[in-house]
Amino acid sequence: MKYTAELEKAINQQEQTAALCIELQILHLYEECIGFDIIDPSLYGHEILDSLSEC
Repeated sequence: MKYTAELEKAINQQEQTAALCIELQILHLYEECIGFDIIDPSLYGHEILDSLSEC
């Protein structure tokens, strides 16, 4: 039972990461369209943005 809970938790974390990745990609495309930076690296951290840019 514990294994199932851990597996479900890992899947939920993967889904959240994927959703954040998609959201940041959409924001990045919007930034390119309007020519203005919306994403503030200090809110997300440079390492997170760098890893998500590889999505």
